[in-house]
Amino acid sequence: EEEQKAEEDKARHQADEAMRKAAEEEAAFKAAEEAEAKRRTEEEEAEKKRQAEAEQTNADEEKARPTAEEEAKQFQPPPRFLAAFSEERPPVAAESSSEYETDSDDEHAATQHGLRRVEKDTGDPWRVFFGWLVEVVNYRLQAEAGKLVCKQIEALLPDPAKDGVAFDADELKPDHLSDGKLLLALLVALRPACLPKAMTVALGRIAQFNKVCVSLKVNSSDTFTPPDLMPSPAQNPHLVLRCLHALAAQVRGWKDWTGPPVPKALAPLTPLAKGAGRGAAR
Repeated sequence: EEEQKAEEDKARHQADEAMRKAAEEEAAFKAAEEAEAKRRTEEEEAEKKRQAEAEQTNADEEKARPTAEEEAKQFQPPPRFLAAFSEERPPVAAESSSEYETDSDDEHAATQHGLRRVEKDTGDPWRVFFGWLVEVVNYRLQAEAGKLVCKQIEALLPDPAKDGVAFDADELKPDHLSDGKLLLALLVALRPACLPKAMTVALGRIAQFNKVCVSLKVNSSDTFTPPDLMPSPAQNPHLVLRCLHALAAQVRGWKDWTGPPVPKALAPLTPLAKGAGRGAAR
């Protein structure tokens, strides 16, 4: 009987020990589940907080960013400029001047070919501008090879595979300026320090271009509004061209500019001082 009782006590002790271990394991498992649930809750709350902060930041930026109507109101040119640039220009004369004539037939043919090219370029002010744009950008890329400014410019140039157009004067058209990238590439090539960083959206880049132009002493009345250029196709390309003419006129007066000279057809007039000429006759 004593042996039987001892065995029964031993069995009860083993059962109690097993139940105790099971209770401990269950408690540990439950604690782990609670810790995991708490961690997930904290992560979800942190993610919600980040999303709320991002939405608030975007809302603040959107609120601070001027609307297209506000930009248009700020940069709206006077009616006299609209009338001046909407007029049709007389066609370029087809005949060349006698100063291009030579005694040699071969030289004469070559000269005539070159003259026709110049007449075509000067007859199309956009072709003149894009030719100068490509020259200025390539000049800066060669002069500053390997430097940060080159990466900044290259990021603004079109990718033939992605954009369907190469950085070539013969391929570029006014509509290729609608995202503002080539305009900023020109500014950085002219004055690398004038633009620390380009905006990520087209509207912002066009606003940057106009702002920098004014800082380079281009009259604000010669700038254009984003709706004049974007979205493509441009609604008022002649206003954009007017601003580019005004910028080129200023560059022509830079004594420290050693890059490609401004074509006469692009900036034929002496640049006006900032704020001058608003009431002058056309």
